[in-house]
Amino acid sequence: MFKKQLKYEIKQILPIAGIISAIELLLLIINGQTIVSLLYASGFVFIPFIIVILTVTQFKFMMDRRSTDLFYSLPLTRFELYLSKLLSGMIALTIINLVHIFGLFIASIDGYSPNSTLILANVLMSFLSLGIYAYTTFIFSRAHSIVDGLIFIAGHVLLIPAILVIVLSIYEFSFLNSLLSSLNFVYLGLFGSLQYLTQAGEDIYHINHVYNALGDMILTNIILFLNPLLGFLSIFFVYKTERNRKLEDVEDLSHSLLGYKVLIPIYAITLSSFIAMVGIERMFYIFVGILIYIGYAIYYRTMRLPSKAWVMAMIVFIVSVIWMYVM
Repeated sequence: MFKKQLKYEIKQILPIAGIISAIELLLLIINGQTIVSLLYASGFVFIPFIIVILTVTQFKFMMDRRSTDLFYSLPLTRFELYLSKLLSGMIALTIINLVHIFGLFIASIDGYSPNSTLILANVLMSFLSLGIYAYTTFIFSRAHSIVDGLIFIAGHVLLIPAILVIVLSIYEFSFLNSLLSSLNFVYLGLFGSLQYLTQAGEDIYHINHVYNALGDMILTNIILFLNPLLGFLSIFFVYKTERNRKLEDVEDLSHSLLGYKVLIPIYAITLSSFIAMVGIERMFYIFVGILIYIGYAIYYRTMRLPSKAWVMAMIVFIVSVIWMYVM
């Protein structure tokens, strides 16, 4: 039954992949040389956008009670259903990536000759994007509504850099300072690594691993290791947790620890750490408080927060202010 479901999902997702690929090729034919700038911007705009589209397309059924009743009534385990949608999405993403790389050669018709470094960068991007897609689907599926799922994804875009800022506010590790000095730590974000691979210098792709700086060496190795690891861990955690999903929580508030419960405190403390490190006027704690309130208002879907939400917001605000003045 799993194979039949996988074939069905592939048939459903292939038209989307075909339309996206056709649009991209059409743009190449109309504006041949612009493919160069498009490819270099793809890590920041194009591929992440496609990943989010595929994630929502494949897993939005988990946010609707009728859809969940229908899909979970199939003679499949919940993990098998998840896996069939994940693999079909990966196939679609691979097709789009291959067309993306093929565009380099189409561009050569107008006189542009793609070098091996740029091709390797895009091959690595394609590989890493699969791990990012698996992680994105996992984060999205922790929510109980599409809006919450998209906010969860947005919250994880810079989650690792946000945590690094907090770490740096406690102790200035030399290798983190090396990353921070050129703002490279931003590339450790959910989609930032794709942009980094398209813009980094040729040295990081040399077989003999000659690096221009310590920061590039650390960052490149972390990126090449972290993204596939996150992908595998995401699939593993879905395998462990999907059977325990409560269908009555669908369309309800999203209480996952990977969502608002953790994202709001982390970003509040990160902002406080940044204010302290940069030396901005400490009165910005008022701004931090407003953002905390907005975060919990989105979490509870109301501007009139319940007492529990007010307690949580006040605790986060107090900790953030203390952190700002102590660090």
